[in-house]
Amino acid sequence: MNKPFFLSILICFISISLFAQVRRPKKSFLQKTEQRVGLTDVKLEYYRPSMKGRVIFGELEEYDKIWRTGANKNTTITFSKAVEIDGKKLEAGSYAIYSKPNIEFWEIFFYIDIENWGVPKEWNDEKIALRTIVPTFKLNRDVETLTINIDDIKESSASLGIMWERTYVSIPIEFHFKEVLEENTKAELHKNVTEFHVAAVNYHERNYDLEQAKIWMEQAISLREKPNYWDYREYSVILSKLKQYDNAIKAAKYCIELSKMNDGNREKVAIELSNKSIKEWASKK
Repeated sequence: MNKPFFLSILICFISISLFAQVRRPKKSFLQKTEQRVGLTDVKLEYYRPSMKGRVIFGELEEYDKIWRTGANKNTTITFSKAVEIDGKKLEAGSYAIYSKPNIEFWEIFFYIDIENWGVPKEWNDEKIALRTIVPTFKLNRDVETLTINIDDIKESSASLGIMWERTYVSIPIEFHFKEVLEENTKAELHKNVTEFHVAAVNYHERNYDLEQAKIWMEQAISLREKPNYWDYREYSVILSKLKQYDNAIKAAKYCIELSKMNDGNREKVAIELSNKSIKEWASKK
């Protein structure tokens, strides 16, 4: 065989073998979770070890000893906005979650160095962004594989739940939805009908700042080329919450007048709701 040809075949074979290696699967599988809570994005990454007949807490994971809260590379969580845990502020960013299990409680650490394979060889208290203690709860059955979830999700709060073996701990997290909404609204609000309408609805549905909601809805109305019945429906409700019942009734009547120009289901709903509201508000004058 021609020597250069043989070398070419050998190089090709080596190249293929490098790119087609059989991969060895990890014993603990990677879990990635993304969750939006209110207006804050949360990302969670961790490896999930299993019991496999072993006693976990008190033996495999010793009590009063810092644990990576998972397997392989340290467990990490990322917040797009600042949150609050145990009354303490945790800035937006990524953190490694370490824990110190105990029978009755766990100590949880949010650690700013996230590039560790397990617990750092040199633990540095100055890298602890936040520390909290949470009670343990005993489950009535074994959880074979470590499970970390973002649970109990509300507009401004959620819990980080950790379950393994028969132990469950929950870390309550506050997301300060109102402050984030205000920040986002101020940053994104332009002279756009839809944005003013949505901003007003966001505020009045949550009873945040009704005077501001009123101003934004008036701006939406003024920017509209043609009057829109649903603007006036929302406007009338905002005025009623401000106890400006005469003006609320006027807005509701105009909503009915505009709705009658079309015969759609949404217009019929607007007419029905406005008539009902007018009766209610008239009794409060």
